[in-house]
Amino acid sequence: ANAALASAVGGAIVLEESRTGPQQVFDALAAMLQEPQRRQRMSEGIRMLDTGDAAQRISTTLLQLASKELQSSTSCTTILN
Repeated sequence: ANAALASAVGGAIVLEESRTGPQQVFDALAAMLQEPQRRQRMSEGIRMLDTGDAAQRISTTLLQLASKELQSSTSCTTILN
């Protein structure tokens, strides 16, 4: 889903896994290295998906999940003791 979205805004190239081997990856990368304007367009496209605070949102979510897990395991330990 993320790759399709990034591709839709021009920020990525999607290679179908079942049809992609090392040579296809090499060819795709080589083509990008030869086309600075394409890389610029891809860079601009992927920036459209930037939320600006993604790292903060991810870390907050992980801390919340860890806290819930810790509370759950503490509750279970209390019940078992």
